[in-house]
Amino acid sequence: MISNLSIAQKVKLSDMHGTWVSAINDSYFLLFSNDTLFEIGLDNEYIIHVYNTKVGFIDRKNPVLLDHYKKEKEINGLIDADTIWMVTFDIPEDLNIEILKEQKNENDYFYYGGTLCYLGIEPEDLPSKVGSRFELINSNVFVYNKVERLPNEYLRALYKKGKKDNKDYLKSFFNMDFKEIKIPKSIIHSAPNQPTKMYLIKGDEVEFLEEQGEWYKIRFYGKKTIEGWVRKSDVE
Repeated sequence: MISNLSIAQKVKLSDMHGTWVSAINDSYFLLFSNDTLFEIGLDNEYIIHVYNTKVGFIDRKNPVLLDHYKKEKEINGLIDADTIWMVTFDIPEDLNIEILKEQKNENDYFYYGGTLCYLGIEPEDLPSKVGSRFELINSNVFVYNKVERLPNEYLRALYKKGKKDNKDYLKSFFNMDFKEIKIPKSIIHSAPNQPTKMYLIKGDEVEFLEEQGEWYKIRFYGKKTIEGWVRKSDVE
């Protein structure tokens, strides 16, 4: 039944784009953007882990891919490329094989980070990962629910990891522009020149929303999400 359903569905990767949380482990998220799936987890010490894998469709008759099959077959004894249902290997980046965002024809292979297969593979034949579900391995289905965005603590952890890795994960993943408070105490204003009792401290990460004269409108993702205005001179 699972096989028949997967054949019947016309898979659109755009339907899978967005942020997903595991229905089994709510600390584990998947972020799907373009042709890349990012796995994001946060441990008990608030250290975030990010892994990525390519996801999409590959033309079954791609000559570069077929040549790669032949070499893999000689080395690892893979089954013939014309009859293959699934093979597990990572396609080297230097092969420059195009990964398609949408399925062009029913014979295209579905590629999920190291696993290449037809949609509709019989689950009892081989462990498989199927495009209409995030994962299908040995008939165990892993369910993910779509959410609007990552929790606040994940956003802060991604900001810190980006600084360490010299990468702007928040900009790349969510098009969010973050800055950091650089003075000991920055008063949050409800509007320019209208201070509140709230404040931020040095090192706090804030999302930049808007610029107005000498002021930035910001959003702080703490235990609660707070919006307000701070002086430009307070951030870097």
